Amino acid sequence: MKKVTVAVAMVSALLLTPAAAFAADREIKEVFEVTPGEQLLVGTDTGAITVESHPEDTVVVRVEIEGLDEDQFDVTMTYRNGVVEVIGEKESTWFEWGWGSSKVRYYLLVPEQFNVELLTSGGSIEARNLEGAVAAKTAGGSLRFDGIDGEINGKTSGGSIRIGTVSGDVAAKTSGGSISAERVEGNLNARTSGGSIKLGRVTGMAEAKTSGGSIHVDAVGTGLSAKTSGGSIKATFYQQPTEHSKLSTSAGGVTALVAADVALNIDAKGSRVRSEFALENADDSSKKSLSGTLNGGGPNLTLRTSAGNVRVLKIEPQHASAAQPLSLPMAL
Repeated sequence: MKKVTVAVAMVSALLLTPAAAFAADREIKEVFEVTPGEQLLVGTDTGAITVESHPEDTVVVRVEIEGLDEDQFDVTMTYRNGVVEVIGEKESTWFEWGWGSSKVRYYLLVPEQFNVELLTSGGSIEARNLEGAVAAKTAGGSLRFDGIDGEINGKTSGGSIRIGTVSGDVAAKTSGGSISAERVEGNLNARTSGGSIKLGRVTGMAEAKTSGGSIHVDAVGTGLSAKTSGGSIKATFYQQPTEHSKLSTSAGGVTALVAADVALNIDAKGSRVRSEFALENADDSSKKSLSGTLNGGGPNLTLRTSAGNVRVLKIEPQHASAAQPLSLPMAL
């Protein structure tokens, strides 16, 4: 094991006011020589975390701490058994009235092939340009992922989740915030307790669920399960799905845009149902429901709304990759 340590401590006494006399700025930096494919673990009581790759077989850790009580925040770093571990701990003390003005930020560079696990009790997390599994959890803050070749498991107790391009399965869950993804080559499970879900292209099975907000999917792949307790749903089927799909809302409209050459079994119910297709074996005796087969039939497409209209619209056949993806800024 080799470790190169560069520690910089900049302590400046600010004499502007008696309260500011204890203020200081501190930066800690360490460099570990590692092997690609190993793991980074970051766990901190507070602070934002940013991780990205670089073309070196090293892990570079930089921690910036500022605020009145920064000296009461301790950072330890180790490298054992293929794991670089960075732990930030707030020391419990009666002198905590100034903690709210402190800021902790982690900036980390890892080899392109590396697995990361990132945990913070308060702060945003961003990971980009990695080949490996990514696990990220924050008790309060946003999550950002882009350029990831591997599985992602992201969870926040309060904040938005934004996903750029990913090759691998994705699980994204927030207790309060929106979820958006540009392109996922794999399966996607997106859940929010309160916020909208906007997905670009998902090649695998997509599951999207929100307790309050709209759901919009630009290009369905294998299939789609979309459910909201209050909001509209709109999904586009450019390519032939292989799994059953269901779009359901308790209050809002449901719109399915379907390429003319896609084969489906359609079952739709709502306040009013309208289709631009002449379905085979159609049961259209009621304006509130419609069922039948399209192009000889295929996987089920179930459309439901308790209070809203359902529309099945015809679009020209188009390769899914030609769909315009969402434009998502990835900067924190």
